[in-house]
Formats: sequence, C-alpha cells, structure tokens
Amino acid sequence: MTCALCQKNKQLRRSHIVPEFLYKEFYDPKHRFFSLSCTPSEREHLHQKGLRESLLCADCELLFSRFENYAAKVFYGNDVAASERHGDLLLLHDLDYNTLKLFLLSLLWRFGVTSIPELKGARLGPHAERLRSMLLTEDPGDPLTYPCMLTAVMWEGKHLGDLIVPPCLAKLGGQHICVKLQINSGNGLRSVSNSSVELEVGCPG
Repeated sequence: MTCALCQKNKQLRRSHIVPEFLYKEFYDPKHRFFSLSCTPSEREHLHQKGLRESLLCADCELLFSRFENYAAKVFYGNDVAASERHGDLLLLHDLDYNTLKLFLLSLLWRFGVTSIPELKGARLGPHAERLRSMLLTEDPGDPLTYPCMLTAVMWEGKHLGDLIVPPCLAKLGGQHICVKLQINSGNGLRSVSNSSVELEVGCPG
C-alpha cells in the first residue's frame, strides 16, 4: 500500500493521528477512554489506545517520532530551559524552532488526511501537498509560512482537560485564514501547569 507521506509502496504501520503522549491524561485506571459524538444516534466508543489507522510506512513513522519525542519533552519534560510570565502570556526560551514547528505542522497534515471520523475535518485543499513536501524534506518554513499559535483552552477561568475536538476552519472576509485544532491533554507543560492547548495554523485561501 502507498504511504501517505513519502508516497512509496510500502507496508503501512498503524499510525497515530494524535501522538500517544497526548492521550496520557485521557486514560482511566484500566487504560481506557471514550470517544463521543454530537449526533444523538451515534453511540460512545471505548478505546484502549489512541486512535490509529494504516497511514505511514516505518521510515515515515520514524521521522514523525523524532518530532513527537521533542514535543513530548517540551510539554511534559524538562526541555524548556527558561520561561517568563507576562500577565496571561508565557514566553519560552531556547526551543528548537525547526523540530517543534514540524511537529505542529505534522498534526495539521495528519488531521487533513485522516479518514478517522472522530478526527477528520481539516480541509486543507492544495495546502495538504505543500505540507506533505515540507514534512518530508524537514522544512519548517519561515515564521510566516503556516504560522502556529498555541493558546490555553479556558472555561470560566479554568483549564479544560481530557478533550480532543475535531478541527474547524476560521474565516475572515470570506477567506479561510487558519485551521484550529483543540487537544486538551491534562497536566503537561510543567512551566504552565497545564497543556490544554488550541493550535491555530495560518492556512490562507
């Protein structure tokens, strides 16, 4: 079968769309979590591992795992060398821009190509191919090429946790300006005490 990233005919792995480390706070003591639908006729589903599908070959899985390992250290480990608070803002220093940006772009691309009903919805159009090429060549682009913004997800002054919401498009003046991905994953990013984040990626057109 054809790998979605390198487009070579190879044996495919069961690939995560959302990396497993972002599910860690979802699991109950029996290592289970539920997926829900807003459609009343759809039943809830019980899962014992993050949602996966046959998508990437072993080589491309290895490529994405490098991005994910670094992101996991930033959000859950000690790879944030220093941070400063400015009101509600947190400024992080000495991050590896290339690797973290590629991780965020890989999330966007995966949400754009997945066939998993609970996760699909990022209609990327021609951007899907450009993102695929950037990821394959490990090119994060400059800061204004698919700029990414991470924001804490709050409700009535509290962080939301343990929730993944399918992507949605934001518009301005009739034009798509970004794709929003909401992944609320509990108590990571130690400097901020919570890693519930909404990722917005500029994706005009």
